[in-house]
Amino acid sequence: MGMTFQQLLDWIKVKDQDLRRINTPEDKVKRRLNRMAKLGEEFGELSSQVLSQSSFQRDRNGRKFNLEELGGEVADVLITTMLLAESFDIDITNALEKKIAKIDKRFKNL
Repeated sequence: MGMTFQQLLDWIKVKDQDLRRINTPEDKVKRRLNRMAKLGEEFGELSSQVLSQSSFQRDRNGRKFNLEELGGEVADVLITTMLLAESFDIDITNALEKKIAKIDKRFKNL
């Protein structure tokens, strides 16, 4: 059984609070910058996996491409993005619905 989107949103809220208690700066600006830096790091790891799989980059660890590891990197980017959105109090469900409607409208006219 998989996780619903609502369960993911609830988990993000809990992790946001956990991170605030453990190691995230209390200052909102610093916390947001910290999460933005983490997102850059995670995106770099995802990019490295994709480039390695595509033979555009040699895997420095000598490992073969692993789809499960790639999935983990995609998940890291999504989670970190959602934590960044949480730090701005963005209603991610509403933001996604609006963006999807905009994309659908654009493609409807093609």
